[in-house]
Amino acid sequence: MGPYHRLRYLISTRGPKLTFVMHRFVYRVSGGRLFPTSGGKMPVLLLTTIGRKSGQSRTWPINYLRDGNDLIVVASNCGRDYHAAWYLNLLAQPQASARIGGKRIPVIARCLSRGESAPLAHPQEAGAALRRL
Repeated sequence: MGPYHRLRYLISTRGPKLTFVMHRFVYRVSGGRLFPTSGGKMPVLLLTTIGRKSGQSRTWPINYLRDGNDLIVVASNCGRDYHAAWYLNLLAQPQASARIGGKRIPVIARCLSRGESAPLAHPQEAGAALRRL
């Protein structure tokens, strides 16, 4: 494998994780003033869940939509064939916290039914509603 292909491989396999780490760091440090949206359109929150295997807290920058008091998140996992780790963590432990801007909000997650999630995502993607506590 030549250097160009090696670089492409590293970017495709490590790029998303590095992007999440950078986004999470800048969002926290700025209190949500920097990178409050993804691509300038979709709002971003920091979702903190408890790892289903490790028991440690895990934080992910995730796009969301508002539906009244609920926050709707979609576990698309960047188009992969398996669910995002944060979604599996929410299935195991639905209590979590969301940070929007500088404000931390305790939430409880519930899976959306097929009818509720149909307008939001591809049929194979899972959706969850985060209800404020």
